[in-house]
Amino acid sequence: MSRTFHKAGRLQTLETGACAGDKRVVVHDKGAELKHYNEKHKIKEPLPKGAVTRIEIVMQPSLTFAALANMPNPFGSLDICAVPAISSAKTLEFELFVKLAQLGGLQRALLGLPEAKQKQFKASFARGSRRP
Repeated sequence: MSRTFHKAGRLQTLETGACAGDKRVVVHDKGAELKHYNEKHKIKEPLPKGAVTRIEIVMQPSLTFAALANMPNPFGSLDICAVPAISSAKTLEFELFVKLAQLGGLQRALLGLPEAKQKQFKASFARGSRRP
């Protein structure tokens, strides 16, 4: 399951995974979060100068605290992809796909495509990807 939270047309939070599941990924626009906090509490904490993204993996495994040391890295399979420039779109279909991926995330955009198109369009994102 994926959920997105927007404010003024801008994506601020993306959540994937079931809230009650063993693992959920949450991606925040940290600058927007701090700005909201400042407004809510009427304070003037400095905001980051550039874009800051926070990635959390929320886990609810049935493990003992001692077993956490032997747990595999939850970020081990995380991929971060560069979004292709709209100017590189050779078709209107791909241009719309990129826009949808920007708004709701790559996985959500892929779900609406046939399998062959999913592989083709995902490969366009993977060319610019890197692992953290």
